[in-house]
Amino acid sequence: MIKVAQLNDLPALMTFYNDLIVAMAQTAFPSGWQKGVYPDENYVRTAIVHGELFVNW
Repeated sequence: MIKVAQLNDLPALMTFYNDLIVAMAQTAFPSGWQKGVYPDENYVRTAIVHGELFVNW
């Protein structure tokens, strides 16, 4: 189900992004993202607060 992310989704979202960063780094097309740099927790939190982040859990 796709929904607007809530602040209680933040820990799972950060785990998802960190896992994604690791997985993408091992591909032919790495994202260039770095854990704790982009996307950082404040960036994700701000997107949630503004209703700009959607999740499909």
